[in-house]
Amino acid sequence: FSRIIVTLLKAFYSNCIDRLFHKNEYNRLKQFKDIHKGKRLFIVATGPSLTLDDINLIKGEICFSMNSIYKLFDKTDWRPDYFAIYDQRVYKLLNEDLKKQNFNCAFCPAMNTDWEKPFVYKTPVNWDWKYLFKEYASIIKHDFSNDITKHVYPGTNVVYVIFQIAFYMGFSDIYILGADCTMATNNHCKAVEYGNNTDISSQTIVPNEHVIADYATIKDMATQRGINVYNATRGGALEIFKRVKLEDIINNH
Repeated sequence: FSRIIVTLLKAFYSNCIDRLFHKNEYNRLKQFKDIHKGKRLFIVATGPSLTLDDINLIKGEICFSMNSIYKLFDKTDWRPDYFAIYDQRVYKLLNEDLKKQNFNCAFCPAMNTDWEKPFVYKTPVNWDWKYLFKEYASIIKHDFSNDITKHVYPGTNVVYVIFQIAFYMGFSDIYILGADCTMATNNHCKAVEYGNNTDISSQTIVPNEHVIADYATIKDMATQRGINVYNATRGGALEIFKRVKLEDIINNH
């Protein structure tokens, strides 16, 4: 019962009060509408398969990454054009480090985040009734936003949010790498080590079938919009999208 009350309160706050408080902030997001229309994007997830070699291959490409990706900045001069963080547990763990970073452009939810920098864009998170039934995510699909100035739906991980932003930006071809979709327990990214006792991988465990269910929604939305999504991850469990080899994509462009 308490979970129902909390979810309903979140839904009321995000859909009513929050929009009043952050109206001007959300209007800033309009500048991203179709800003990259017809171009291609690389979404860099931080799954265990991601390597520095992959990162260095995509220098010069438009890239969108997430969470702890900044921890490899001392190993490469590659930088993502866009960055996002949405899980509040991850944000609390990384916020002190994040405040020291200077990203080109970063997205985070307006609620419960105190990250205030000129390059940070707050988005309106919609907490709807479906979040009462996360254990049935493979059956009950999360909603998907057509307009990030009005709604962004969290889904089960930050990649779901990034795809909504990427679609709004107008990309026609999207390649995702480092999206292993495997259980997170003791499963470090080769390029990004969280380390110590604050290992994020042990704190953000999401059943892989829930993540894959969200990717199924992404595929449906991409098909409806005529957007091509490819999986350039090395291995992993994500088979919803056509697999491609990263080297071939880069060399044939």
